[in-house]
Amino acid sequence: MKKIILILLLAPIFAHAQSQQNDRWALLFEDNTKNEKTYIDTQTITVVDFFEVHHKVYLLWIRTYHDFSNGKYSQHDDQHMAIDLSLSQYEIKSFVKYKDDNIVDKGQFDQRDWLDIAPESSAELILNYCKKLNK
Repeated sequence: MKKIILILLLAPIFAHAQSQQNDRWALLFEDNTKNEKTYIDTQTITVVDFFEVHHKVYLLWIRTYHDFSNGKYSQHDDQHMAIDLSLSQYEIKSFVKYKDDNIVDKGQFDQRDWLDIAPESSAELILNYCKKLNK
């Protein structure tokens, strides 16, 4: 009887924790030709007024799932990005690559390499997401 009461008391807590994890990553876009899905981490977005020589920069994490087979994705990449809303530029700050939930590669970029955001690119979708947050 005590176990049943304990389970009934803890179930909402576990359900809430699972819901928060599911709410963390918002789907940005899917590429069915490559069988990929790309998400943005909604809980770690940071806005910086001055970042290097840039103004109004969004720092965020992007996750892309690859290699869908047997009903699940076996690989994903996390990228820490900086997006400059005013200049429509971005740079990749760091990345981590996973296969079967194990880290297979990671890196950090110290050299600043800002790139222009091309029309109709995945970077433009991320830029537009940040612009919606800016309103």
